[in-house]
Amino acid sequence: MASNRDVSSQSHRPRREFTCDEYQKMVEAGIVDPQGRHVFTSAEYRKMIDEGILGPKDRVELIGGEILVKPPRTLNELLVIGQMNQLFLGADDDRFSLVRLLPLQLTPDFTAEPDLVMLRGVVRGYFGLEAIPLDSVLLAIEVTDSSKNANMDVDTNLFAGAGIPELWLVHLHEQQIERFLDVGPEGYRDHSVLHWGDRLAPAAFPDREFPVGDVVSPRLQGQE
Repeated sequence: MASNRDVSSQSHRPRREFTCDEYQKMVEAGIVDPQGRHVFTSAEYRKMIDEGILGPKDRVELIGGEILVKPPRTLNELLVIGQMNQLFLGADDDRFSLVRLLPLQLTPDFTAEPDLVMLRGVVRGYFGLEAIPLDSVLLAIEVTDSSKNANMDVDTNLFAGAGIPELWLVHLHEQQIERFLDVGPEGYRDHSVLHWGDRLAPAAFPDREFPVGDVVSPRLQGQE
């Protein structure tokens, strides 16, 4: 069975603190009840974005009903995310679109924002929707450059439970990509690890194969 990185492992991350004005705006918008501790839902999280309470400068995500601050990205992580964009989109292909940090409501109290999401068809087909239909997601990709995997506390079972057919966890420090496929009742049934020298392609598009070494290059670690 696929490894399960529990949501509770996120507890070390700081919570997003709100100002009095932001809290009052949430009360007025009907997002929170001023009585007691509040557990946020995905719908309330989206409404906070719509109301301008959370903006582009807020690097946060909803996990287990709490709004947590995302760890800062390293330069290598950003470079690899851009490299993967180029690998997939090097040629015109209207079968899929690749979108960065796209909010995916996996459960009522968990909204993931993977580094890259592969959607079926072209992006303009999703304009005007309140949320992305999960059955339109072909692949989710998370990237980390940390030896301690500080950014990679990913509960794979949440993605499997939401029906995401394929998940890649790109570990730059270990120079490997974990691939999860074949959703079952207890999570992903197919878990493989690919290294330098292997080749990889999305299950939906086997013709878009690329060398794993193009992504997890030793040069990113200062090695030759």
